[in-house]
Amino acid sequence: MSVPRWSYRKSLASLLACLILLQAAAVIVAGPDRPPWGDESHFVDTVRLFASRPSLETLRTYPEMSGPLPFALYAAWGHLAGLGLWNLRLLSLVIALGSYLVFHRLLWRMCGDGRLAFLFALLFALQPYMIGFSIFVFTDGAAILFLLAALWGAVAGRAVLILLGLAGALLCRQYAVFAVMAVAAWALLLRNSPERREFAGRALGAAAAAAVPLLTLFLLWGHVSPDNRLRGLYLGGGLAFHPSALVLYISLLFWYLLPAAAYAGRRVYTRGRLIAAAALSPLYWLFPVEASPAAKAIGVQTVGLLHKAVENFPAAPWLPHAFFFAGFLFGLPIVLHIAQSAVARIRARTGDVVLLLDSGVIAFLLVMPFSYLAWEKYMMPLAPLVLARLAALRVPGDPAS
Repeated sequence: MSVPRWSYRKSLASLLACLILLQAAAVIVAGPDRPPWGDESHFVDTVRLFASRPSLETLRTYPEMSGPLPFALYAAWGHLAGLGLWNLRLLSLVIALGSYLVFHRLLWRMCGDGRLAFLFALLFALQPYMIGFSIFVFTDGAAILFLLAALWGAVAGRAVLILLGLAGALLCRQYAVFAVMAVAAWALLLRNSPERREFAGRALGAAAAAAVPLLTLFLLWGHVSPDNRLRGLYLGGGLAFHPSALVLYISLLFWYLLPAAAYAGRRVYTRGRLIAAAALSPLYWLFPVEASPAAKAIGVQTVGLLHKAVENFPAAPWLPHAFFFAGFLFGLPIVLHIAQSAVARIRARTGDVVLLLDSGVIAFLLVMPFSYLAWEKYMMPLAPLVLARLAALRVPGDPAS
């Protein structure tokens, strides 16, 4: 007996109900009087700097490494709602809810299954870092919302939304260049489709134009980040590719998205991919997961919450590496499936949205290891791409299957 599919409205209503409960619980646990958490302290200071001294000099020298847009948005919000810590945190909640609703709509478009869209959107909302982004003042949440807006623009055929989403994401986090690369590559292939050639040109133009605001900031900064002491501390040695970060993000996409990986099952975990993953997995021991040199310099010895959790087993010093090795081993088939899918679609000249998701995942894994820091939370922009890609497994005719 087949189970009837949920409608979009039922799926959305169920998600909203769960989000209300989730966010209420998170706010109660955090408490309105909770002091700043982690990096939130200096982020709030920078927001207040933007609010009190909005000038070109502030834009050139503000004491952060990431883009200025989140600080400007929180500052603008602060002028309306107040610059108190709890007042600013309310905007984080609004940004998170917006991200979840856009992502749910995207999932529905990808799979047409209300139940699956609900479950995968809820899985995204339940990510520990997403919960944190929704109740504390962090810059990551805005970047994710803009990235999802750009992705929806591609799905819905709205070049203006692609432009605004990509430009906004870049002005939040410079590493969002991976999304520009993905959209540009997808649009170039899309030009082979006569019925979508016009939109492909507009999408390609939007991706190119989206980089202009950030490039202008580079000229103002004289570098890829603001002119402050942090730049010398973190970027003094220049940019370099860190293979251990690539290993980390492949491992994390398995562990953080474990229910979705289980859903993928045999469609992703084929015998051939498992054999290939086993052959590639010894790379872990050449590039094991560990804190970045920049993190170690300030006394941080882990890469995030999971790492801290497994480090808390003093009787098993081997556990952290065993844990991340297992994640790398079982994350590799997902990456291999996505790579095979991209190649198959390019050969078939199939410029569908699945190719855009494939391109986004590949571009992320190529770009993020250039960061001076490897952090678990940096995996969050990858999570919706992989979830949407696995949701698309329901669509028949996947050339990579």
